[in-house]
Amino acid sequence: MRITGKVSLGGKVKARARQLGSWAGRSLTLGLLAAGVLVSAPVLGQGATTAEQHFKAGLEQVEGDKWAAAREEFGAAYAADPQPRYLAALIQAEIATGQDRDAAQHLTTILRRTDLDPKTRAEAEKKLAELAAKLGKTRIQVNIEGAEIRVDGVVVGLSPLQEDIFVDPGQRTFEAKKEGYAPARIVEDVKAGSEPKVGLELRKVETGPTVPGGSAGPNKTMVYAGIGVTGGLVLVGVGLGVVANNLLYSAASDKEYGIGCSGRVDCENQYNDLHDTRITLNYVALGAFIGAGVAGVGTLIYALTAKKSDDVAKPHASVMVGPGGGGLMLTGKF
Repeated sequence: MRITGKVSLGGKVKARARQLGSWAGRSLTLGLLAAGVLVSAPVLGQGATTAEQHFKAGLEQVEGDKWAAAREEFGAAYAADPQPRYLAALIQAEIATGQDRDAAQHLTTILRRTDLDPKTRAEAEKKLAELAAKLGKTRIQVNIEGAEIRVDGVVVGLSPLQEDIFVDPGQRTFEAKKEGYAPARIVEDVKAGSEPKVGLELRKVETGPTVPGGSAGPNKTMVYAGIGVTGGLVLVGVGLGVVANNLLYSAASDKEYGIGCSGRVDCENQYNDLHDTRITLNYVALGAFIGAGVAGVGTLIYALTAKKSDDVAKPHASVMVGPGGGGLMLTGKF
């Protein structure tokens, strides 16, 4: 089919537009001429829109048989202004460059027009059937409206989709996402010529009630207090151990040289008293180390498992070490 009507294009570009309208020399013309796809092109030149400039650049690339570059220009024209004549040119460039999936998707779009003549519609449907036989045509359904749908990581639209989505054969990944819902993901092995239905179910994410004045996670005051208690007990244990060993050394020295005592019995009794005190202090030091271990483990468990804290009523922690029966007494308050 030839292009009829008046097209204000340059000589060579005009001739190439005729070839473009005849589906690169083959049967399908898309007849979009009757729908005003190419014949209604406005005068190009001064004041031409960005879309028209891309369209003209695409026709010039076609003149040089550079279909890949032409596809980029036609795509830019259609993105800037979704007119059917830009889409018609884009479809032909996609087929010429082997982009069957995109061509099939765009053919579906253009076939929704109501102003195509019967012959053109029949030819377009025939071409679409040829492409669909090499692809998979998926119907993607999501249980929630307004969800973003992706195929192999590429956004194809929001639910509900108005048309089926063509995909290349093989394993394809379908995803749906929406704020407030857990994302859904399905991997489907799509066969050429198949028409699988893909169902994606989004489930609302449940969030717990917010505690007034509270925040997620452990109470920092409690954690810091636990760390302080643990460190304090370790220091107490170390200090008592040092004191106990010094007492034993001092007692042995006093006994040997008779310092602070007179006579063997007096020095022996003094040594035994200091030795008993040293043993008591060692036991208390051991208890301090055990207490430090318990406080440290308890603080760690609390920090890892606490869900909520109340920062309004902050707890207080204190440790007191004092003399007790047979040694030292350690008490704590939280």
